[in-house]
Amino acid sequence: MIKRLYLIILAVLPIMCSAREVTSFNSGWKFSLESDVQPGVSDPEFNDRSWRQLDLPHDWAIEGDFSQDNPDC
Repeated sequence: MIKRLYLIILAVLPIMCSAREVTSFNSGWKFSLESDVQPGVSDPEFNDRSWRQLDLPHDWAIEGDFSQDNPDC
């Protein structure tokens, strides 16, 4: 019984592995350097037209002028 189950798994495994789908979520992000979270930001109707569109990876620190006084998080 165990041998038969093992053989079935070996026969089905390549089919299962080839059916995977890879989705990239690196493009189409919006960015705003606001100090406070704006109310309603999770609402699909939220107006984010003034926010900059960017692709990942992205480092928020490049958005401002260099200063040792800028926060690091």
